[in-house]
Amino acid sequence: MGARLDVARNTLRRALTDLAERGLIVSRDRSGWFVNAGPVTIETISGPQGLTDWAAVHGLAVSSRVCHSRVRPATEAEARALRIPTDSKVFELERVRIVEGTPLSLDQSVLAPSLSESLGRVDFSGESLYQTLRTSNGIEPSRAECMLRAVTADRRSAELLEVTVGDPLLELTETVFDQYGEPFEFARHLNRGDRYAFRTTVVAGGVWEKATD
Repeated sequence: MGARLDVARNTLRRALTDLAERGLIVSRDRSGWFVNAGPVTIETISGPQGLTDWAAVHGLAVSSRVCHSRVRPATEAEARALRIPTDSKVFELERVRIVEGTPLSLDQSVLAPSLSESLGRVDFSGESLYQTLRTSNGIEPSRAECMLRAVTADRRSAELLEVTVGDPLLELTETVFDQYGEPFEFARHLNRGDRYAFRTTVVAGGVWEKATD
């Protein structure tokens, strides 16, 4: 690049560093410099919305790579969130969500025991979880209680999301309720810090709304 542009190596390094500080490019260890694609902004809507539904509105291609799709014993935290006995069996779905060919998030969804049988037969590499719940179980996601926090990628999440260990991630933990006010999903989403932006509106004396999958 220095030879092509006829500039000194130190000048080129300063220019690359400046572009990285402005968020326009990113360095990947010894692989070189890459243009930063910029964040995918999930817009505020009324009630929970699946990533598949959101992407369809914006004309974006979404796919999934399934890591786990299984029935297993619930943890104490999951049983508490879903209001089920601690010895219950839940359905766990873990997927890498891919938008326009780039991994966006690593999603772990834990579903109530009553949904295990119907969901276990679905190939979620191509099917939407929320659309399946609407069609097969008559469940309409209506409200979510969530917590956001900044975390860093460990070795496994970095490999699955195609980032470097220690890169920033936005963790979203949520309990999603159906149209009758009953919890049916306890989920944890690890979103790439360079690809995900979360937008909300805070109203004095009111509540905020959000979009997630």
